[in-house]
Amino acid sequence: IAAGDWLGSEVFYQAPLYPYLLGAWYALAGPGLIPVRILQATLGALACALVTVAGGRLFGRGAGIAAGLLFAGHGPAIFFDALLQKSVLDVAFVSAAVAAIAAIVTGGQDRRRLWLALGLATGALSLTRENALLLVAVLGVWAWLGVDHRRLGRVGALATFGLGVGLVLGPVVARNYAVGGGLY
Repeated sequence: IAAGDWLGSEVFYQAPLYPYLLGAWYALAGPGLIPVRILQATLGALACALVTVAGGRLFGRGAGIAAGLLFAGHGPAIFFDALLQKSVLDVAFVSAAVAAIAAIVTGGQDRRRLWLALGLATGALSLTRENALLLVAVLGVWAWLGVDHRRLGRVGALATFGLGVGLVLGPVVARNYAVGGGLY
């Protein structure tokens, strides 16, 4: 991937986002473990910030700060950010999804942007953990059942969420279709 073979010749049989992230990062920063670890530490710090935001929205500013600091000092999170493995993306995308859910539940102002962000985060999570597609379905039902019906409408919430998921998963589906010659 880093050498420029972005399309490949086989359909994906595992979640492709982490290898593509590494390929893009190696193409930009060159091969080596230190640049990847810096990128992953940055994603880990972003996850801490998102936990802070979510906790603050749901339980108050002090609780949000405490949650973010506790997560920032959590040994396993620090350890796993230093390893070359896709779990660093899982944590970042789950944190982004939780922050979007917290903003939706507590009445964040830009509803379309929040539902789009939730769709993007869960779509991206599905490209690191295939079983996250179940979460996409659950959140789609949640959108349809009217959690946001007074402000955006159930169709608007579901459509905006679906757009976010589709923007992330669509290129992967198109790539697999092109490489595999069909949707089978």
